[in-house]
Amino acid sequence: MAGDIVRDGATGQAIVAATGTPVDTILEALQAGDTRDDVLRAHPGLLPEDIEAALRFARVAVQRGGARTPQMPRNGVMTAREPAPAYAPPRASAAPPLPDVHGALQSAERERDRSAYRLDLIDSIRDGLAQGAAGDVVPHDELFARLRARFA
Repeated sequence: MAGDIVRDGATGQAIVAATGTPVDTILEALQAGDTRDDVLRAHPGLLPEDIEAALRFARVAVQRGGARTPQMPRNGVMTAREPAPAYAPPRASAAPPLPDVHGALQSAERERDRSAYRLDLIDSIRDGLAQGAAGDVVPHDELFARLRARFA
């Protein structure tokens, strides 16, 4: 039953019927900047239709002031189904969508980490060359000869 939102009779919490994922968990993740793909990865079994239903449920709850229509108990769980309004495409005057700040931040952090690694690598090579020029290193062949003599 993809896209069905019900209320758990024990807690009154709105959940996705197929997975039991609380609607507020989905909404909090999206509000925190997670993409829909992030939410799907974090909650196995959740479908894109379930996320859409959670968003529609929240919108209807706000429009109705949180009103719900209880149904008869089914298997000991009181449910309340909120009909989802029909989809209406955004109007031309709607504000442009916000940029994916979360994804851009992750991309920038990865690039920063790669740059830091490259700088560290360059510094290590410079240190090694300086030690070699100063005579503070042991040639490869000599090092292995010492190791063989010690552990043989």
